[in-house]
Amino acid sequence: MTRSVRVRWLLLVTACAVGQGLRADAPPGGWTEVVSEVKRAVVSGQSELARAAVEKLAQTEEVRGYRLIIEHALGGQDYRLFSYAAGVLVALQGPEFREEVYRALKKSRNPKTRIILLAVVKRWASADEKAIVAIHERLEDPRKAVVLAALKWIRELNMPKRSIGPLIAVLKRHEKNRGRVRFDIQSTLHHFTGYDLETAADWENYWAARKNEPQIVRKSDDGKVKSRTRVFRAPKFFSVSVDSNRVVFLIDTSTSMAKKKRIHVAKKELVRTIESLPPSAYFNVIAFSHELRILHDGAGLVQATRANTSKAVRWVNSLVPSGLTRTDKALYRALKLPDVDTIFLLTDGIPKRLGQDGVGVRIPAGSVLQMVQEENRFRKCRINTFGFADSGMSMQAFVKDLARENDGRCVLLK
Repeated sequence: MTRSVRVRWLLLVTACAVGQGLRADAPPGGWTEVVSEVKRAVVSGQSELARAAVEKLAQTEEVRGYRLIIEHALGGQDYRLFSYAAGVLVALQGPEFREEVYRALKKSRNPKTRIILLAVVKRWASADEKAIVAIHERLEDPRKAVVLAALKWIRELNMPKRSIGPLIAVLKRHEKNRGRVRFDIQSTLHHFTGYDLETAADWENYWAARKNEPQIVRKSDDGKVKSRTRVFRAPKFFSVSVDSNRVVFLIDTSTSMAKKKRIHVAKKELVRTIESLPPSAYFNVIAFSHELRILHDGAGLVQATRANTSKAVRWVNSLVPSGLTRTDKALYRALKLPDVDTIFLLTDGIPKRLGQDGVGVRIPAGSVLQMVQEENRFRKCRINTFGFADSGMSMQAFVKDLARENDGRCVLLK
């Protein structure tokens, strides 16, 4: 063995010895026992015990420990648990630990885990070059909710120089799809640039001329440039575009909707919107008072064929106001419909239920918003809301908060 070879061998042995000396021991009780603790605590809903087990795994300062945290604490079942575990991951600094998060973001089979990890990675994006790349990669995720979560973080990070190219590439693959992903990509590109271009080819031309500029100067909305070719014009519900082909309409039919012909305004606009839906769209309608009436009950969403839209028009025109305003039941039912990604809610009052004395009792708005948050956390449905401006400040605050918390728009009707 030559002297140079012996030196390299001694350095390698020393490095291994130092690494082993710094390596934390396995958690008390061993790896298997701690993983069992997490599993048992999650199944039984014991958040504090699960958090304690996660802390044991983190204290090992081992990649294996963080891998087990991702695998067993980020399943999405327990909000307090996965919020705590996500906070542990956000604090990671070592590249080997972060690499484990990036790997899981690609490989995890649980879309809820991927959505949680996107929120973790977003916190690193300002200082870690790999973070924004990892978020861009999720634009190709097979689950729509994950893609929508990635788009949300891309908008919030506001890194147009880094994001416009990947967004155009994904838009090109969604060119023929009139679904929400396509519309949200276009909306994000407009957010970055102020331009309102329709086709991927138009965006490619735009970017080819500007990608080497020092910074992207956003064009004001007043002077925005549109595509020369208009391939599709989305229908509207009042002033809000139906930027989705998987949509459900929630229409308040409580007694108060008879006032000032509100029900007639609602029915007329809903009929007009349904009749303008493209055949590629899928939809449903839920009318709500103290009970729910569902256009296609048990069918989820139905295609906007001529037969289905004609049936919907007749059904909507037959609606008559009565009862109280169970907005909570309508939202819960809508969020349980498979494949819905956009909700349009029209109401003229705050949520109410029937009390024991037969009188309407106000349902706290906060409890309804909390329920929606829990049901929509991993659905990522957009909720657009419409209320009548003369129906009181409480109603206005409720519909504004509901839209704001669920990536939607709120319109107050006069």
